Amino acid sequence: MLLQRLHTFKIDSGTLLQNHLDVFNKLVMDLQTAGIKKDEEMLACALLFSLTSKYRDIENLMMYRKDPITLEQVQQTLNSCNVRMNFEGDKCDEASGLFVRGRNRKKGRSKSK
Repeated sequence: MLLQRLHTFKIDSGTLLQNHLDVFNKLVMDLQTAGIKKDEEMLACALLFSLTSKYRDIENLMMYRKDPITLEQVQQTLNSCNVRMNFEGDKCDEASGLFVRGRNRKKGRSKSK
């Protein structure tokens, strides 16, 4: 039953990341207490796959690197990104920072779009 919970574990849309990490860590500790050994990389992947699309870039970054990932690395990366997103007001998901400049052909001046 614990393994099934691990494989179907997903973050709820309104859940804070820290609360999600706390629940995930409790689940991992329950697995260890029950004597179920899980590979560190498998736990890291399970955590990444449990996240919403808001963290998709982190998932891709961590999954496609050359070195094996650890649960601690994933949690540190998530915490860092969460701090940055809170500091920036959640602008990571929006294209609000995107600014395009083009040239006006007539006068050679730059024109913001």
